[in-house]
Amino acid sequence: MDGSPTFSRFSRHGRAWRRLRNAQRRAKAGDADQAASLYEQVLNGPVVEAAAAAGMLLAGLCTSQGRFDAAAETYEKVVSMPRHRHTSGAFTGLAALALRQGRLDQARAVFERLAASADPDLAAQGQAGLSMLAVGTGEATPADWQTLSTGAAAGDQSVQTFLHLMDQARLPPDQAPSTHQARSADRTD
Repeated sequence: MDGSPTFSRFSRHGRAWRRLRNAQRRAKAGDADQAASLYEQVLNGPVVEAAAAAGMLLAGLCTSQGRFDAAAETYEKVVSMPRHRHTSGAFTGLAALALRQGRLDQARAVFERLAASADPDLAAQGQAGLSMLAVGTGEATPADWQTLSTGAAAGDQSVQTFLHLMDQARLPPDQAPSTHQARSADRTD
């Protein structure tokens, strides 16, 4: 074997992804304990993308088992990693766990962390989350509706889904814009 740093790095990457696939197979076969052990190994490894993916899968497994504190701890590990493609999902997972447990202040704190991000995409997601919370608690301002309108027009799926659900709830028109109104609010044609 070549002992060069490049070969070693690629070897670590391959092992991490193979271990992650093995964990997924174990989970699918119903061996949650073995899957969790393998997810943990990858999560604590040096390959950030694989670790983040393992963390997301482990958090989902913990949630499905009702182990919400373990899921939140895992999402926090994923959030604390250098920026990766699962950062947004980990924040969303944290907020969803808090909401699922009726902990609005914790969910708000997660969205505030996102809104304060230097990354504009994460900041927009955080602001949209805060606006959705405001609507859900009856504290929405016109600025919250504008944030949701802008998010829907930009193609934010979570905002579009939220506004669709608002339409389904049949709120009076003066309380919630329709999905169509939200999508066209920023158009000037």
